[in-house]
Amino acid sequence: MARSLDAKFLWLEVTTPGTSPEPLERGWIPPERLFLSEAAEDLEPAKAVGNLALWSIVRSDEPSHLLARLTDFVRLPPLVQEVLGQVGEGPAFRAVAVGNADRVAHLFLDNPEEIRWLLGYLRESGVGLVVGSASEPGAGRTAFDAEFHVDGSSTESWREATVVCDRARPGADYSVGRQRRLGELPGLSDLFTE
Repeated sequence: MARSLDAKFLWLEVTTPGTSPEPLERGWIPPERLFLSEAAEDLEPAKAVGNLALWSIVRSDEPSHLLARLTDFVRLPPLVQEVLGQVGEGPAFRAVAVGNADRVAHLFLDNPEEIRWLLGYLRESGVGLVVGSASEPGAGRTAFDAEFHVDGSSTESWREATVVCDRARPGADYSVGRQRRLGELPGLSDLFTE
């Protein structure tokens, strides 16, 4: 999905210490576009710290829109700040894929407003977020523009797995309710062939 949005998408993998991320092993993403989180704190919003840090770096006469933007940036999770540093400034849209987001779901679980704030900031920064989770995403999923469900038994039988768009914002290019086999979708075969 991320590749269909941005050929040079970035990948943030939520992993466990000592494990090698599958996207890197399979060659799905070059090492320079891969970010790893082995600790939940990497992805925890830093609201209280953000407020303290902000007032040590800005002047009191800064324009309010600039202060709001800086406040939001400092409140972002540390690893998200790092990813945005890689995205850079400019008019180009960038996609960021997050793998294994269920490992940090407790940070955002059932908190659509927190996710909406994060997605809004990313959208204003020219970034679209594609999140993968192996478990039910909770109420926070309503903050996203679209929601897909993939059913399959293993990576080896990926061609037989199915994908369905469960929900999409009005006007989206996705057919809600239509079931397709992953093997029918263009651009996937090169991901799973060695």
